[in-house]
Amino acid sequence: MFKIVGQVTATPKPATPSKPSVDLTKDDYNCSDFKTQAEAQAVYEKSLKLYGKDVYKLDNDGDGRVCEGLK
Repeated sequence: MFKIVGQVTATPKPATPSKPSVDLTKDDYNCSDFKTQAEAQAVYEKSLKLYGKDVYKLDNDGDGRVCEGLK
């Protein structure tokens, strides 16, 4: 016979997104709406994918990198 000493429970790992979540529910975005450049870049890329253009005009100089003043 086996004696059960303790119960082992699995601890779920916290989900860590590989990319920032993108929410396009706002009518307008500007660089002050984002904490990081990666967040702004994700919104920019999502708008390109959905609408085929930079609908929020986050890339002022047209180089494909938005809100360059953010880190």
